Amino acid sequence: MRILHTSDWHLGKKLFKVSRLEEQSLFLNWLENILVDQHIDALIMAGDVFDTPHPPHDALELYYSFLSRISKLGKSIFIIAGNHDSGRFLQAPQSFLKLQGVHVVGRFPNGVDFKPSDHVFTLSNEGKNWHIHLLPFFRSHEVLEYVQNQKLISPEEFPRVMLENPEQLIEAGIVDVLQKFIESEPAGEQKQRILVAHHLFGGFRLAGSEQSVSISGLDGLPTGLWGLPYHDLALGHIHQKQELRKTEPRAIYPGSPIRFRFNEARDKRVSLLDWSDAKIEQSFIDIPEFRPVISVKLEGEFFAKELISILNEQKSSFGLPGLLEVKLKVAGASSGIADQVREALKSSEHPWELLSLQLEGASQELKGEDKERAHVISNFNSGAANIEELFNLYYKKKYPQEKATTQLIEDFKLLIEEIDKS
Repeated sequence: MRILHTSDWHLGKKLFKVSRLEEQSLFLNWLENILVDQHIDALIMAGDVFDTPHPPHDALELYYSFLSRISKLGKSIFIIAGNHDSGRFLQAPQSFLKLQGVHVVGRFPNGVDFKPSDHVFTLSNEGKNWHIHLLPFFRSHEVLEYVQNQKLISPEEFPRVMLENPEQLIEAGIVDVLQKFIESEPAGEQKQRILVAHHLFGGFRLAGSEQSVSISGLDGLPTGLWGLPYHDLALGHIHQKQELRKTEPRAIYPGSPIRFRFNEARDKRVSLLDWSDAKIEQSFIDIPEFRPVISVKLEGEFFAKELISILNEQKSSFGLPGLLEVKLKVAGASSGIADQVREALKSSEHPWELLSLQLEGASQELKGEDKERAHVISNFNSGAANIEELFNLYYKKKYPQEKATTQLIEDFKLLIEEIDKS
């Protein structure tokens, strides 16, 4: 049996004002071909299907069209919600989707009507049983609600432990959920177990385009937390490929299929688990780059010639215009700089769209039409600050002597989620 693991599609995402949907469509077409050519039995999507809780209609159409095509191929599909997804929205059509072999889990169990069988699925072939446990993204209040509803600690003790050691309650809730997953498994001779999750585990490295998440002050969940017999952790949330563990339990972030920021690594992959004999082997399959996305640093009076040379070295097999960020160190007046950059782009062998032009050392800003065409003119290191970064910048300006606490940031993100849902 063979399982392909992917994550963090972020369908509907934009880079500045440019939709990435064309690239995402090309990726899903490529993924469909891989599922056929590599004789894959099941696909795992480890969260962040969409970029927002309420995705645009064209992103929804792309998603359901892909699911329809893959289900007709007889492939099983397992999907969990990530921190960018609305779990309720993603899970809403589950009654219909499961008839097509598509299994979606969007919400952490609340402990009241918890059915482990809604989270645990089995792939069987010739006596081999691959148990797949789906644990969607969760926030601390959901785990704490579970702990209370399951009475894992007495009502009298809960307030004290919540104040003194909330991490203890979080760990108890998660471990209890996973233990119930394991206990619900059907019997089988050869058994392998995969946990599909969307969160930060110990040893992770951020790629730069992820939205920060934490649980009651914990920056990440250490892989040693569980102490439960999983063979593989199929993870999502990190946008660059990472192997946290190469021995059991293997812990893999395959990363996002395309680059969402200029500073992300270019190499993108999906993870393959192959149970052919007595053991399972893990490997990666490279994803092609569907459009160039580059940032170029230049300086000196001959920057235009250097820019043309750099752009002509870029390869593109899919015909989409490249997305470009230019960081230019200039001396003196900046008037006419944007015109020179645009003329250089016309001379390139491949079409490019200039999304960001950042000037360092300029004596005057670009104005009017130059600024509009370049979209963003900035001396900041990144013109794509996410909402959490903007909140931190605001807080620092408002309270220069203080730093926003983790809990305050969590409360802010919950507030934003509620606004999105409304």
